[in-house]
Amino acid sequence: MASQATDGTTTHSCQVESWRPEVVATGKRKNEKAKWKLMETRTPLRLGKPLAAIPFVFHGSAHSRPEVSKSPIEDLVAANLDHYRL
Repeated sequence: MASQATDGTTTHSCQVESWRPEVVATGKRKNEKAKWKLMETRTPLRLGKPLAAIPFVFHGSAHSRPEVSKSPIEDLVAANLDHYRL
């Protein structure tokens, strides 16, 4: 969400929305899509001020980058699966 500050600059803050599917009493078919309803909107605060961004850190098995790396246990799982098949 962007807002105009008093000095003319634009500040940004994040908002969190909670959505839930609406309850349908009758006639629900398998291929029918559920309708979603906005339940609430909140603005996360820190020291009374809205957050400009969501603080987030990537945690991986080998590095802290957003790329997905190979699981350290993947080779062990493959060997155990081969032993099971034999």
